[in-house]
Amino acid sequence: MVIQRRKEACDKEKRFTVLPVTHQQVTDVTHILHHQNDKQMDTILRNAKFQFSTRLKDRLVFLISLVCISLFVYTAYSKIIDHHRFFKGLSKVAVIGGSALYISWLVPAAEISISVLLSIPNTYRWGLYGFTCLMILFTGYILSIVLWAKRLPCHCGGVIEKLSWTQHIWFNLAFIALAVFALWLSKLKTSFKN
Repeated sequence: MVIQRRKEACDKEKRFTVLPVTHQQVTDVTHILHHQNDKQMDTILRNAKFQFSTRLKDRLVFLISLVCISLFVYTAYSKIIDHHRFFKGLSKVAVIGGSALYISWLVPAAEISISVLLSIPNTYRWGLYGFTCLMILFTGYILSIVLWAKRLPCHCGGVIEKLSWTQHIWFNLAFIALAVFALWLSKLKTSFKN
């Protein structure tokens, strides 16, 4: 029995012998395969039309809107609950210090208004535009504070205040990208209906 197994193992070794191959032969074969794959991939990409189903688009836009609503309601709530602290922080910023009282009420009011727009089916696109604009404005404010301010106060509200400035910028950019993606999806949805 043992002799039979050894014989089978030797037969297998003979079937899988490795022939010596030069480096140039390997390079040539790799180049041919790579070139074929590029042509095939170009053909696939040209013929493929990646499309979201209407149901998936609706769900994605709805989920992104919910995330945006959650962010703005949370931060507005934090700013209103601890309004004095928010106002005091804004008044220390040299550029906007004189308007701190108005801004301290305008920012949470804008966040709540945009959240309401996002929650109504007929106005969610206006809400996404408002969300994107306000987040771009916040990001511009953060960048200007980082570049020109001596002290870096953050009074965004809640847990978001604990982010570093770099994290804060990336956080805002991620939300801006989400909102722009939702706007793109909603435009696709309406363009297919027409």
